[in-house]
Amino acid sequence: MANRKHLTLLKMGVEVWNTWRAKHREIRPDFSRANLVAASLSGAHLDHANFHGANLEKAALESTDLRGAILSGANLRQASLSGALLTKAMLCGADLRQTTLSEADLDWTAFNWANMSETREHPCGERSSSEQTS
Repeated sequence: MANRKHLTLLKMGVEVWNTWRAKHREIRPDFSRANLVAASLSGAHLDHANFHGANLEKAALESTDLRGAILSGANLRQASLSGALLTKAMLCGADLRQTTLSEADLDWTAFNWANMSETREHPCGERSSSEQTS
């Protein structure tokens, strides 16, 4: 379960979160199983955070720092991760359907068993089935 204090701070806005995070770098934020549907988190410093099983459907995560984050089993359907830093993030079993990953840093990111159908800017350089031409 998500840490209530972390969730409350995050819901106060990115500026409040980033200020708190800068003072508490040693803490690994816990948002596991949190409901963050359509959350506006663009630019947030969420590196090494635990989002295991969280619902981030339709979340705005553009230019968000998610390096080393655990997003396994998370619902990221229709989320925008354009320009996000996802280096060494774990997205195993995540739902990334219709997610935008354009210009995201995906070095060493794990996508095992992730559902990436209709993902825009497929991280493996492949076009999704909806983008393929005959």
